[in-house]
Amino acid sequence: MTEGRNINYYTNDGLIMQGEQIDASASVKIALDHGWSSIKGEHIFMENLVTPVDYTPLTNNRLLEYRGRKYIIGQGRLGKQATKTENNNYFLLTLAGIAKELSYQKHEKATHVELYAGVPFTMFGAERKAFREYLWHNEQLSFTFEGVHYCFYLDKVKIYAQCYAAIANRMGDMNRLRCVDLGSWTMDVLSVKDKVSMDKDAYNNEKCWNRSR
Repeated sequence: MTEGRNINYYTNDGLIMQGEQIDASASVKIALDHGWSSIKGEHIFMENLVTPVDYTPLTNNRLLEYRGRKYIIGQGRLGKQATKTENNNYFLLTLAGIAKELSYQKHEKATHVELYAGVPFTMFGAERKAFREYLWHNEQLSFTFEGVHYCFYLDKVKIYAQCYAAIANRMGDMNRLRCVDLGSWTMDVLSVKDKVSMDKDAYNNEKCWNRSR
């Protein structure tokens, strides 16, 4: 199945191909950062408050409809939870984030998606499996976001270590560096020597500022 739309896009080799049709069955790669105050993609940013509503809002702006329920996404900050897997907030945010990225990339009719997400480096071993299982769904995902219907399978869910994933392909010839990831609620610090992460020097601190919404 192809979507009859001509676009310009970059191939992996950096070449621009013109006048090609989008193959809706091809898997679209989506990377999301599930922050404590926002959800971010390569092209999108939203605050992460999830508000269930039992009425039809005035507009479709940030309106998510999933399994017969309605939610308004991003009109404020969710705040820090004990874990991101304790309820369905971060899964609903994931659906909204994927939809925004697919819309930006003109792939609204995509039927296959690969999802890439992250957990803090110091919690990678403890949280990677649980977060992947939380995001992973075998069944076809069907929902509406901002008036557009999306229906796709998650072909792949990959979890990476935050901070290190951001610099892995940018270190060049630097032999030693320190990476600091400043979030809204936490700060992750990672040291790298000869492109190898120094686990003993990595740490995560919960910051004492930015507590207000």
